[in-house]
Amino acid sequence: MNRDLRFFLNQVKEKTPQDFIEINDEIDPKYEMTAIIDRYEKLRKLPILQFNNIRGSNYKTIVNVAASRARIAMGINTTKDKMLEKYTQAVDHIIQPKTVADGPVQEVILRDGEVDMMKFPQLVFHEDEKPYITAGIHIAKDPETGVSNCSFNRLQINGKNRLGIRMAPGKHLSEFYARAEEKGKPLDVAVVLGYPPAWAVGALFIGAYGIDEIPIMGSLAEEPIEMVKCKTIDVEVPAYAEIVLETQMLPYVREEEGPFGEFSGYSVAKGMKEVLEVKAITQRKDPLYQTICGGKHMEHLYLATLPMESNLYKSVKGTIGSTIDVHVPCMGTVFIKMKKRQLGQARNAIFSAFAADQYIKHAIVVDEDIDIHSESQIFSAMSSRVQADKDIFVVSDVCGVDTDPSAPNPPLTAKMGIDATAKPFLRDFPPRTKIPDEAVAKAERYVKVED
Repeated sequence: MNRDLRFFLNQVKEKTPQDFIEINDEIDPKYEMTAIIDRYEKLRKLPILQFNNIRGSNYKTIVNVAASRARIAMGINTTKDKMLEKYTQAVDHIIQPKTVADGPVQEVILRDGEVDMMKFPQLVFHEDEKPYITAGIHIAKDPETGVSNCSFNRLQINGKNRLGIRMAPGKHLSEFYARAEEKGKPLDVAVVLGYPPAWAVGALFIGAYGIDEIPIMGSLAEEPIEMVKCKTIDVEVPAYAEIVLETQMLPYVREEEGPFGEFSGYSVAKGMKEVLEVKAITQRKDPLYQTICGGKHMEHLYLATLPMESNLYKSVKGTIGSTIDVHVPCMGTVFIKMKKRQLGQARNAIFSAFAADQYIKHAIVVDEDIDIHSESQIFSAMSSRVQADKDIFVVSDVCGVDTDPSAPNPPLTAKMGIDATAKPFLRDFPPRTKIPDEAVAKAERYVKVED
Protein backbone atom coordinates (compact mmCIF):
# COMPACT_ATOMS: atom_id res chain seq x y z
CA MET A 1 0.00 0.00 0.00
CA ASN A 2 1.22 3.51 -0.81
CA ARG A 3 -0.21 6.09 1.56
CA ASP A 4 0.37 8.96 -0.85
CA LEU A 5 -1.65 12.14 -1.38
CA ARG A 6 -4.38 10.31 -3.31
CA PHE A 7 -4.75 7.71 -0.58
CA PHE A 8 -5.13 10.49 1.98
CA LEU A 9 -7.65 12.43 -0.09
CA ASN A 10 -9.76 9.28 -0.43
CA GLN A 11 -9.62 8.90 3.37
CA VAL A 12 -10.91 12.43 3.82
CA LYS A 13 -13.71 11.93 1.27
CA GLU A 14 -14.77 8.73 3.03
CA LYS A 15 -14.48 9.79 6.69
CA THR A 16 -15.19 13.54 6.59
CA PRO A 17 -16.68 14.32 3.15
CA GLN A 18 -17.62 17.84 4.27
CA ASP A 19 -13.88 18.58 4.43
CA PHE A 20 -13.31 18.15 0.68
CA ILE A 21 -14.69 20.69 -1.78
CA GLU A 22 -14.13 20.85 -5.53
CA ILE A 23 -14.44 24.19 -7.32
CA ASN A 24 -15.01 23.93 -11.06
CA ASP A 25 -15.50 27.63 -11.86
CA GLU A 26 -12.57 29.44 -13.47
CA ILE A 27 -10.39 31.00 -10.78
CA ASP A 28 -8.03 33.91 -11.31
CA PRO A 29 -4.57 32.82 -10.07
CA LYS A 30 -3.99 36.32 -8.68
CA TYR A 31 -5.50 36.73 -5.21
CA GLU A 32 -8.76 34.81 -5.78
CA MET A 33 -7.63 31.56 -4.13
CA THR A 34 -6.41 33.52 -1.10
CA ALA A 35 -9.74 35.35 -0.89
CA ILE A 36 -11.68 32.07 -0.96
CA ILE A 37 -9.48 30.50 1.75
CA ASP A 38 -9.74 33.66 3.85
CA ARG A 39 -13.53 33.59 3.57
CA TYR A 40 -13.68 29.98 4.78
CA GLU A 41 -11.34 30.74 7.67
CA LYS A 42 -13.54 33.62 8.81
CA LEU A 43 -16.41 31.11 8.90
CA ARG A 44 -14.16 28.83 11.02
CA LYS A 45 -14.01 26.23 8.26
CA LEU A 46 -10.82 24.68 6.87
CA PRO A 47 -11.79 22.30 4.06
CA ILE A 48 -9.40 20.88 1.48
CA LEU A 49 -10.07 22.81 -1.71
CA GLN A 50 -9.47 21.37 -5.18
CA PHE A 51 -9.51 23.97 -7.94
CA ASN A 52 -10.11 22.30 -11.30
CA ASN A 53 -9.94 25.41 -13.48
CA ILE A 54 -7.13 27.84 -12.66
CA ARG A 55 -6.93 30.39 -15.45
CA GLY A 56 -3.84 29.91 -17.62
CA SER A 57 -2.99 26.38 -16.42
CA ASN A 58 -4.21 22.83 -16.99
CA TYR A 59 -3.09 21.63 -13.55
CA LYS A 60 -5.72 20.78 -10.95
CA THR A 61 -4.65 22.57 -7.79
CA ILE A 62 -5.06 21.34 -4.22
CA VAL A 63 -4.72 23.45 -1.07
CA ASN A 64 -5.42 23.15 2.69
CA VAL A 65 -4.37 19.48 2.84
CA ALA A 66 -2.93 20.04 6.33
CA ALA A 67 -4.97 23.08 7.41
CA SER A 68 -6.30 21.54 10.64
CA ARG A 69 -4.77 19.59 13.50
CA ALA A 70 -7.54 17.01 13.17
CA ARG A 71 -6.60 16.37 9.54
CA ILE A 72 -2.89 16.15 10.33
CA ALA A 73 -3.80 13.64 13.06
CA MET A 74 -5.78 11.60 10.52
CA GLY A 75 -2.79 11.73 8.18
CA ILE A 76 -0.53 10.08 10.77
CA ASN A 77 -3.21 7.66 11.99
CA THR A 78 -3.81 9.12 15.43
CA THR A 79 -5.99 11.64 17.27
CA LYS A 80 -5.38 15.30 18.07
CA ASP A 81 -4.57 14.61 21.71
CA LYS A 82 -2.08 11.86 20.78
CA MET A 83 -0.20 13.67 17.99
CA LEU A 84 2.80 14.71 20.06
CA GLU A 85 3.20 11.17 21.39
CA LYS A 86 2.87 9.66 17.91
CA TYR A 87 5.38 12.08 16.40
CA THR A 88 7.92 11.56 19.16
CA GLN A 89 7.64 7.78 18.82
CA ALA A 90 8.06 8.05 15.05
CA VAL A 91 11.31 9.97 15.48
CA ASP A 92 12.60 7.28 17.83
CA HIS A 93 11.46 4.33 15.65
CA ILE A 94 12.25 5.25 12.07
CA ILE A 95 11.42 3.17 8.99
CA GLN A 96 14.11 3.20 6.32
CA PRO A 97 13.04 3.98 2.72
CA LYS A 98 13.04 1.45 -0.11
CA THR A 99 14.71 2.15 -3.47
CA VAL A 100 12.65 1.24 -6.55
CA ALA A 101 13.42 1.35 -10.27
CA ASP A 102 10.54 3.62 -11.24
CA GLY A 103 7.29 5.08 -9.99
CA PRO A 104 4.22 7.11 -10.93
CA VAL A 105 6.05 10.42 -10.44
CA GLN A 106 8.11 9.61 -13.55
CA GLU A 107 5.23 8.66 -15.85
CA VAL A 108 5.82 11.95 -17.72
CA ILE A 109 9.35 13.36 -18.11
CA LEU A 110 9.96 16.88 -19.43
CA ARG A 111 13.51 17.97 -20.23
CA ASP A 112 15.36 20.88 -21.80
CA GLY A 113 13.03 22.90 -24.04
CA GLU A 114 9.98 21.09 -22.67
CA VAL A 115 10.54 22.59 -19.21
CA ASP A 116 8.19 25.52 -18.70
CA MET A 117 7.40 26.69 -15.19
CA MET A 118 4.89 29.15 -16.65
CA LYS A 119 2.52 26.24 -17.32
CA PHE A 120 2.07 25.73 -13.59
CA PRO A 121 -0.60 27.82 -11.85
CA GLN A 122 0.92 31.29 -11.49
CA LEU A 123 -0.45 31.79 -7.99
CA VAL A 124 -0.12 35.24 -6.45
CA PHE A 125 -1.39 35.28 -2.87
CA HIS A 126 -1.22 38.97 -1.92
CA GLU A 127 -0.77 42.38 -3.49
CA ASP A 128 2.69 43.37 -4.74
CA GLU A 129 3.86 39.73 -4.87
CA LYS A 130 4.99 37.60 -7.81
CA PRO A 131 3.92 34.00 -8.57
CA TYR A 132 5.24 31.55 -5.97
CA ILE A 133 5.59 27.82 -5.41
CA THR A 134 5.02 27.38 -1.69
CA ALA A 135 4.49 23.66 -0.98
CA GLY A 136 7.74 22.17 -2.25
CA ILE A 137 9.61 19.69 -0.07
CA HIS A 138 13.24 20.35 -1.04
CA ILE A 139 15.53 17.31 -0.97
CA ALA A 140 19.30 17.77 -1.26
CA LYS A 141 22.48 16.00 -0.19
CA ASP A 142 25.39 17.28 1.85
CA PRO A 143 28.18 17.60 -0.77
CA GLU A 144 30.69 16.22 1.75
CA THR A 145 28.78 13.37 3.44
CA GLY A 146 26.02 12.50 0.97
CA VAL A 147 23.38 12.54 3.71
CA SER A 148 19.99 13.78 2.51
CA ASN A 149 17.97 16.56 4.09
CA CYS A 150 14.40 17.76 3.57
CA SER A 151 13.15 21.31 4.02
CA PHE A 152 10.44 23.74 2.94
CA ASN A 153 11.44 26.92 1.13
CA ARG A 154 9.45 29.41 -0.88
CA LEU A 155 10.19 29.63 -4.62
CA GLN A 156 9.54 32.64 -6.82
CA ILE A 157 8.84 31.79 -10.47
CA ASN A 158 11.21 33.93 -12.53
CA GLY A 159 10.93 32.28 -15.94
CA LYS A 160 10.52 29.02 -17.82
CA ASN A 161 13.38 27.29 -16.01
CA ARG A 162 14.38 29.74 -13.29
CA LEU A 163 13.30 30.00 -9.65
CA GLY A 164 14.35 32.33 -6.87
CA ILE A 165 14.69 30.62 -3.48
CA ARG A 166 14.64 32.01 0.04
CA MET A 167 16.43 29.67 2.44
CA ALA A 168 16.26 30.10 6.21
CA PRO A 169 19.70 31.34 7.32
CA GLY A 170 21.71 28.78 9.27
CA LYS A 171 19.51 25.84 8.32
CA HIS A 172 20.77 22.65 6.72
CA LEU A 173 20.03 23.46 3.07
CA SER A 174 21.88 26.76 3.29
CA GLU A 175 24.88 24.90 4.77
CA PHE A 176 24.78 22.35 1.92
CA TYR A 177 24.76 25.20 -0.60
CA ALA A 178 27.62 27.01 1.13
CA ARG A 179 29.74 23.85 0.97
CA ALA A 180 28.97 23.37 -2.73
CA GLU A 181 29.53 27.05 -3.57
CA GLU A 182 32.93 27.02 -1.86
CA LYS A 183 33.94 24.43 -4.46
CA GLY A 184 32.39 26.45 -7.29
CA LYS A 185 29.79 23.76 -7.92
CA PRO A 186 25.98 23.83 -8.17
CA LEU A 187 23.90 22.00 -5.58
CA ASP A 188 21.41 19.41 -6.83
CA VAL A 189 17.97 20.06 -5.32
CA ALA A 190 14.75 18.13 -5.98
CA VAL A 191 11.48 19.93 -5.23
CA VAL A 192 8.65 17.52 -4.40
CA LEU A 193 5.01 18.55 -4.85
CA GLY A 194 1.93 16.47 -4.02
CA TYR A 195 2.22 14.50 -0.78
CA PRO A 196 0.16 13.53 2.31
CA PRO A 197 0.47 15.17 5.76
CA ALA A 198 2.72 12.36 7.06
CA TRP A 199 5.41 13.29 4.54
CA ALA A 200 5.03 17.01 5.24
CA VAL A 201 5.37 16.90 9.03
CA GLY A 202 8.15 14.32 8.71
CA ALA A 203 10.09 16.58 6.34
CA LEU A 204 9.71 19.41 8.86
CA PHE A 205 11.45 17.47 11.65
CA ILE A 206 13.78 19.73 13.65
CA GLY A 207 16.94 17.90 14.59
CA ALA A 208 20.69 17.82 14.59
CA TYR A 209 22.73 18.37 11.45
CA GLY A 210 23.13 15.16 9.46
CA ILE A 211 19.73 13.58 10.22
CA ASP A 212 17.79 12.36 7.17
CA GLU A 213 14.04 13.06 7.46
CA ILE A 214 12.94 10.43 4.91
CA PRO A 215 12.95 7.57 7.50
CA ILE A 216 10.86 9.76 9.84
CA MET A 217 8.39 10.33 7.01
CA GLY A 218 8.21 6.55 6.62
CA SER A 219 7.56 6.01 10.29
CA LEU A 220 4.73 8.56 10.30
CA ALA A 221 3.27 7.01 7.15
CA GLU A 222 3.67 3.55 8.77
CA GLU A 223 5.46 2.15 5.71
CA PRO A 224 8.80 2.52 3.90
CA ILE A 225 8.80 5.49 1.53
CA GLU A 226 9.54 4.14 -1.96
CA MET A 227 12.29 6.28 -3.50
CA VAL A 228 13.32 6.63 -7.13
CA LYS A 229 16.46 8.27 -8.53
CA CYS A 230 15.98 11.55 -10.40
CA LYS A 231 16.65 11.60 -14.14
CA THR A 232 19.06 14.57 -14.33
CA ILE A 233 20.41 15.16 -10.80
CA ASP A 234 21.90 13.01 -8.03
CA VAL A 235 18.91 12.98 -5.67
CA GLU A 236 16.31 10.34 -4.75
CA VAL A 237 12.64 11.35 -4.42
CA PRO A 238 9.38 9.67 -3.33
CA ALA A 239 8.13 7.55 -6.22
CA TYR A 240 4.49 8.27 -5.37
CA ALA A 241 4.72 12.06 -5.29
CA GLU A 242 2.67 14.00 -7.84
CA ILE A 243 5.36 16.26 -9.33
CA VAL A 244 9.14 16.67 -8.96
CA LEU A 245 11.22 19.61 -10.15
CA GLU A 246 14.82 18.52 -10.75
CA THR A 247 16.95 21.61 -10.20
CA GLN A 248 20.43 22.91 -9.50
CA MET A 249 21.18 25.84 -7.19
CA LEU A 250 23.71 27.90 -9.09
CA PRO A 251 26.97 29.01 -7.40
CA TYR A 252 27.73 32.73 -7.06
CA VAL A 253 24.36 33.74 -8.58
CA ARG A 254 21.91 36.01 -6.78
CA GLU A 255 18.73 37.61 -8.11
CA GLU A 256 15.98 39.75 -6.61
CA GLU A 257 13.38 37.76 -4.67
CA GLY A 258 10.30 38.96 -2.79
CA PRO A 259 8.29 40.52 -1.32
CA PHE A 260 6.23 37.66 0.12
CA GLY A 261 3.65 37.44 2.90
CA GLU A 262 5.00 35.24 5.70
CA PHE A 263 3.37 33.47 8.69
CA SER A 264 3.47 36.68 10.72
CA GLY A 265 0.90 38.19 8.38
CA TYR A 266 3.43 40.76 7.22
CA SER A 267 5.24 41.01 3.92
CA VAL A 268 8.97 40.27 3.91
CA ALA A 269 10.82 42.76 1.71
CA LYS A 270 12.81 42.12 -1.43
CA GLY A 271 16.35 40.78 -1.25
CA MET A 272 19.07 39.25 -3.40
CA LYS A 273 18.68 35.49 -3.08
CA GLU A 274 20.00 32.27 -4.58
CA VAL A 275 18.69 30.84 -7.87
CA LEU A 276 17.49 27.39 -8.96
CA GLU A 277 17.77 26.30 -12.59
CA VAL A 278 15.18 23.66 -13.51
CA LYS A 279 16.74 20.78 -15.45
CA ALA A 280 13.69 18.54 -15.71
CA ILE A 281 10.11 18.09 -14.52
CA THR A 282 8.76 14.61 -13.80
CA GLN A 283 5.14 13.98 -12.90
CA ARG A 284 2.17 11.67 -13.00
CA LYS A 285 -0.02 11.60 -16.12
CA ASP A 286 -2.78 13.49 -14.31
CA PRO A 287 -0.87 15.31 -11.55
CA LEU A 288 -2.31 17.33 -8.69
CA TYR A 289 -0.43 20.59 -8.13
CA GLN A 290 -0.20 21.17 -4.38
CA THR A 291 0.13 24.62 -2.86
CA ILE A 292 0.07 26.24 0.59
CA CYS A 293 -1.56 29.65 0.89
CA GLY A 294 1.09 32.13 1.98
CA GLY A 295 0.67 34.61 4.80
CA LYS A 296 -1.13 34.12 8.08
CA HIS A 297 -3.37 31.28 6.92
CA MET A 298 -3.99 28.11 8.85
CA GLU A 299 -2.12 25.52 6.76
CA HIS A 300 0.94 27.75 6.72
CA LEU A 301 0.76 27.93 10.53
CA TYR A 302 -0.32 24.40 11.50
CA LEU A 303 2.19 22.43 9.45
CA ALA A 304 5.24 23.57 11.38
CA THR A 305 3.81 23.41 14.89
CA LEU A 306 3.77 19.61 15.43
CA PRO A 307 7.48 19.13 14.60
CA MET A 308 8.26 22.17 16.75
CA GLU A 309 6.29 20.70 19.67
CA SER A 310 8.14 17.40 19.43
CA ASN A 311 11.54 19.09 19.34
CA LEU A 312 10.66 21.41 22.22
CA TYR A 313 9.19 18.60 24.32
CA LYS A 314 12.35 16.50 23.97
CA SER A 315 14.60 19.46 24.76
CA VAL A 316 12.66 20.77 27.74
CA LYS A 317 12.02 17.31 29.20
CA GLY A 318 15.73 16.61 28.86
CA THR A 319 16.32 19.60 31.14
CA ILE A 320 13.30 19.18 33.44
CA GLY A 321 12.23 15.56 33.76
CA SER A 322 8.84 16.48 35.23
CA THR A 323 7.78 18.26 32.02
CA ILE A 324 4.33 16.93 31.06
CA ASP A 325 3.43 18.60 27.75
CA VAL A 326 4.22 21.48 25.40
CA HIS A 327 1.97 23.31 22.95
CA VAL A 328 2.80 25.81 20.21
CA PRO A 329 -0.42 27.82 19.74
CA CYS A 330 1.17 30.06 17.11
CA MET A 331 4.58 30.56 15.58
CA GLY A 332 6.87 32.18 18.14
CA THR A 333 5.06 31.15 21.33
CA VAL A 334 5.20 27.97 23.42
CA PHE A 335 3.21 26.88 26.47
CA ILE A 336 4.99 24.41 28.77
CA LYS A 337 3.19 22.26 31.33
CA MET A 338 5.18 20.78 34.19
CA LYS A 339 5.03 19.44 37.72
CA LYS A 340 7.34 21.88 39.47
CA ARG A 341 9.39 20.13 42.13
CA GLN A 342 12.10 22.73 42.76
CA LEU A 343 12.28 26.51 42.71
CA GLY A 344 13.85 27.81 39.50
CA GLN A 345 12.73 24.90 37.32
CA ALA A 346 10.29 27.05 35.35
CA ARG A 347 13.09 29.40 34.27
CA ASN A 348 15.32 26.50 33.33
CA ALA A 349 12.52 25.13 31.15
CA ILE A 350 12.15 28.50 29.45
CA PHE A 351 15.87 28.78 28.68
CA SER A 352 15.79 25.24 27.27
CA ALA A 353 12.93 26.18 24.94
CA PHE A 354 14.75 29.30 23.73
CA ALA A 355 17.86 27.26 22.98
CA ALA A 356 15.93 24.50 21.20
CA ASP A 357 14.18 26.63 18.58
CA GLN A 358 15.19 30.06 17.31
CA TYR A 359 11.57 30.75 16.26
CA ILE A 360 10.43 30.79 19.91
CA LYS A 361 10.17 34.36 21.27
CA HIS A 362 7.74 33.86 24.15
CA ALA A 363 7.64 30.91 26.56
CA ILE A 364 5.03 30.50 29.31
CA VAL A 365 5.32 27.78 31.97
CA VAL A 366 2.28 26.55 33.93
CA ASP A 367 1.50 23.87 36.53
CA GLU A 368 0.04 20.42 35.92
CA ASP A 369 -3.54 21.56 36.69
CA ILE A 370 -3.65 23.87 33.64
CA ASP A 371 -4.88 22.74 30.21
CA ILE A 372 -2.27 24.22 27.86
CA HIS A 373 -4.61 23.80 24.89
CA SER A 374 -7.02 26.26 26.56
CA GLU A 375 -5.89 29.84 26.12
CA SER A 376 -8.43 30.99 28.74
CA GLN A 377 -6.73 28.75 31.31
CA ILE A 378 -3.31 30.09 30.29
CA PHE A 379 -4.51 33.68 30.76
CA SER A 380 -6.14 32.71 34.05
CA ALA A 381 -2.81 31.32 35.31
CA MET A 382 -1.06 34.52 34.22
CA SER A 383 -3.65 36.61 36.07
CA SER A 384 -3.57 34.63 39.31
CA ARG A 385 0.00 33.28 39.51
CA VAL A 386 2.24 35.98 38.00
CA GLN A 387 3.79 39.04 39.59
CA ALA A 388 5.31 40.92 36.67
CA ASP A 389 8.31 42.32 38.52
CA LYS A 390 9.38 38.84 39.66
CA ASP A 391 8.01 36.32 37.17
CA ILE A 392 8.60 37.95 33.78
CA PHE A 393 12.08 38.33 32.30
CA VAL A 394 13.55 39.37 28.95
CA VAL A 395 16.69 38.17 27.19
CA SER A 396 18.06 40.66 24.67
CA ASP A 397 20.07 40.27 21.47
CA VAL A 398 19.68 36.54 20.90
CA CYS A 399 19.26 34.69 17.61
CA GLY A 400 15.74 34.80 16.20
CA VAL A 401 14.43 34.73 12.62
CA ASP A 402 14.84 37.24 9.83
CA THR A 403 11.10 37.23 9.06
CA ASP A 404 10.22 38.91 12.38
CA PRO A 405 8.84 42.36 11.44
CA SER A 406 9.31 43.68 15.00
CA ALA A 407 13.06 43.03 15.10
CA PRO A 408 15.04 46.24 14.36
CA ASN A 409 18.14 44.25 13.46
CA PRO A 410 17.03 40.76 12.38
CA PRO A 411 17.79 38.00 13.05
CA LEU A 412 18.71 39.38 16.51
CA THR A 413 15.67 39.55 18.75
CA ALA A 414 14.50 39.79 22.38
CA LYS A 415 12.81 36.81 24.05
CA MET A 416 10.39 36.86 26.97
CA GLY A 417 9.81 34.17 29.58
CA ILE A 418 6.83 34.06 31.94
CA ASP A 419 6.78 31.83 35.00
CA ALA A 420 3.02 31.33 35.46
CA THR A 421 3.38 28.55 38.01
CA ALA A 422 1.95 28.83 41.53
CA LYS A 423 4.43 30.23 44.06
CA PRO A 424 6.23 28.70 45.78
CA PHE A 425 4.50 25.44 44.72
CA LEU A 426 1.02 24.38 43.66
CA ARG A 427 0.51 22.48 46.91
CA ASP A 428 1.00 25.73 48.86
CA PHE A 429 -1.43 27.74 46.72
CA PRO A 430 -5.04 28.47 47.78
CA PRO A 431 -7.31 25.60 46.67
CA ARG A 432 -9.53 26.03 43.62
CA THR A 433 -13.27 26.31 44.10
CA LYS A 434 -14.95 22.94 43.59
CA ILE A 435 -18.50 21.62 43.24
CA PRO A 436 -19.02 18.17 44.82
CA ASP A 437 -19.32 15.34 42.28
CA GLU A 438 -22.71 14.34 43.69
CA ALA A 439 -24.16 17.78 42.95
CA VAL A 440 -22.72 17.77 39.43
CA ALA A 441 -24.30 14.37 38.72
CA LYS A 442 -27.66 15.51 40.08
CA ALA A 443 -27.63 18.68 37.97
CA GLU A 444 -27.48 16.63 34.78
CA ARG A 445 -31.14 15.68 35.34
CA TYR A 446 -32.21 19.31 35.04
CA VAL A 447 -29.94 20.66 32.32
CA LYS A 448 -30.84 19.49 28.82
CA VAL A 449 -28.02 19.58 26.26
CA GLU A 450 -29.09 19.58 22.63
CA ASP A 451 -27.01 17.75 20.02
